[in-house]
Amino acid sequence: MHVAGPSDPVELFNHLQLLALGLWLFGPWDTFESDPVLYAGMAEFGTAPQWGSVGLGLAWLGMLSLLLDWRRLRIVSALLSFVVWVFLALAMGAPTHWTSSALPLNLTRALASGWIYFRLDRTRIRF
Repeated sequence: MHVAGPSDPVELFNHLQLLALGLWLFGPWDTFESDPVLYAGMAEFGTAPQWGSVGLGLAWLGMLSLLLDWRRLRIVSALLSFVVWVFLALAMGAPTHWTSSALPLNLTRALASGWIYFRLDRTRIRF
């Protein structure tokens, strides 16, 4: 049976944020068209549903690994989440709308993912 560790609530919250992002980008509205300048960085690398797939995929991977306590998969999930959140912070905030909330919010999410990664990888598990 899985016993909750110190990073579990942070992991769950991170996965729920990815789930919400993924579901939102699959919505019937055109998110990228709502603010073409804000989403320009993301649009260069894919459509809203493609980004939604990334969010849903990472959320599913993270929740499954947390539920089953697959430590290695949790580490990989945290690292991938860190990369996605940093990319979103840079793509949505830094070059276009550096005063928008996208930059600090996504950087905070990236820091949480990085904390999860280092917290889980403290034993230096090798693949």
